[in-house]
Amino acid sequence: MYHNDFLGRIARRLIGYGFPSVRIKRALDNSQASVIHSHFGPDSIIISQYATAANIPHIVTLHGNDVTGMANGKAPRAILYKIRLRRTLNRATRVVAISDFIYGRAVELGAPPNKTVRHYIGIPLLPTGAPDEKMTDVVFIGRLVEKKGVSDLLSALAALPAAYDDIKVKIIGDGPLRSELEKQSRVLPMSVTFLGRLSPSESMDHLRKSRIFAGPSKTAANGDAEGLGMVFLEAASAGIPVVAYAHGGVPEAVMHGRTGYLAREGDVKQLSAYIEKLLTDREQAFEFGMAGQKMVEERFDILKQTPDLEKIYEETAKW
Repeated sequence: MYHNDFLGRIARRLIGYGFPSVRIKRALDNSQASVIHSHFGPDSIIISQYATAANIPHIVTLHGNDVTGMANGKAPRAILYKIRLRRTLNRATRVVAISDFIYGRAVELGAPPNKTVRHYIGIPLLPTGAPDEKMTDVVFIGRLVEKKGVSDLLSALAALPAAYDDIKVKIIGDGPLRSELEKQSRVLPMSVTFLGRLSPSESMDHLRKSRIFAGPSKTAANGDAEGLGMVFLEAASAGIPVVAYAHGGVPEAVMHGRTGYLAREGDVKQLSAYIEKLLTDREQAFEFGMAGQKMVEERFDILKQTPDLEKIYEETAKW
């Protein structure tokens, strides 16, 4: 709606501070929409006033950082954000949380329980069949930021016995911590390759050719936490077991002892032990992978989850 030039960025910044936008109002007036669905707290705060003015039912979906990191602390910016978010959640016709964890945070921040619902977004299922040839032992996919816990993963790999010095590890993704993490990886005896940002299809290809997905997401210093973690579902759909922390919404995507292992958050020693266990017991790893595929098919298939979202639209339109 606004160009990504200097004036466009200024306009978006002013709208974010609550200044009115003729373009947004005109777009809604011309849309003939029966329901407005906005994602993430900040964008929902902006849209809320226009939905109310136009008397159009408004669905707000909350994801993660919008109810964890951004709403954490006592800094003036966080306090103002929480006040505006509470007003938005009360105005909303329905509030959708992507996990039970996010549902709890939403209610804490003022979402009325009687109009708040947990709805898993879901993912496209991968074709089942014979397992791919495994070229990588441990793979990580995600942004290289504090919340994703890659430093803990590298420390866990460093703690593995010497028998695992020849394993292959691939880190897929980019971010502000990349150079620091690459430096940390250079002292490890095993091969750790940073591949940078890849396309979704390339990332999925690496998942299918890996023995373990390791993603020890943890609470960042600013309070940012994992709402669910779609990559855990993608790993399960690819038929590989997951090792992670019992953090945020991750236990809703990884069934401890059934589709993977969840270490205590921040327990690098336990994380390392679980990685070693799955590298050693390939039969167990295979069983976890197959159980993960079944779990995704039953609970997170986008072809099943989308009709459920459509029902929320239909109910909201009648509210």
